[in-house]
Amino acid sequence: MKYNKSITVFIPAYNEEGNIESASREILSFLNNNFKTYELLIVVNKCLDKTLLMAKKLAKQNKHIRIIEQKSFVGYGAQLKTGWENAKYDLVFYTDSDRQFDISELKNFMKYIPEYDIIIGFRKKRKDPVMRRFYSKLYNFAVNFLLGIHFKDIDCAFKLCKKEVIDKLRPFTQDRSPDAEFLTKAKLNNFMIKQIPVVHKPRIAGVSEAEEGKKRGFFIKIKPEIIKALIIETFALRRIKNAKK
Repeated sequence: MKYNKSITVFIPAYNEEGNIESASREILSFLNNNFKTYELLIVVNKCLDKTLLMAKKLAKQNKHIRIIEQKSFVGYGAQLKTGWENAKYDLVFYTDSDRQFDISELKNFMKYIPEYDIIIGFRKKRKDPVMRRFYSKLYNFAVNFLLGIHFKDIDCAFKLCKKEVIDKLRPFTQDRSPDAEFLTKAKLNNFMIKQIPVVHKPRIAGVSEAEEGKKRGFFIKIKPEIIKALIIETFALRRIKNAKK
């Protein structure tokens, strides 16, 4: 039995030629089996590989795919902003195009959508390099403390919400901390939020845009400019939160 609610699923993509086709086909297969009305929105950053060409080819083959191309390079937050603000259906869900999540877990989220406005995932056992996990834990602690929120995995790329949430929270302004902005604004507007554990898988192709260099394992580094932007944007969100008290 298919869900009566319509859904927009969007995925940001940057240099993901090794993943974009498989990720898109997996998502479309799931949507076709579970929803009557749906779309897959692929937000393609300015890439150095064939991600855009592959996405356009997929869109020609399937009417449910819509492509939004970023003409110049933008931060991850700008890609999420584009996806959130261009979604057109009742429900809005996003995940990454790196295939580190299983789209079928969206079924678990759908169980809670009548009662909750937002359902967010947290990675039970994160399959990223050690230093990437360390940076993430530090970031989550700092953001939760500074913004007075309480989420286990703020930047987990597995989130579902009602479109009315997006309509209320927009516009989104953060370039590097979009999830923190989304959740902070959602709390300020008293939306009901549910956290659910999700399985996280190792990346098998491509490299995160946030990573510096090509080293893997323990020695992975996050680009200094991203760390700086996260700090600046977190304090900007703190000012917004304090102003609305």
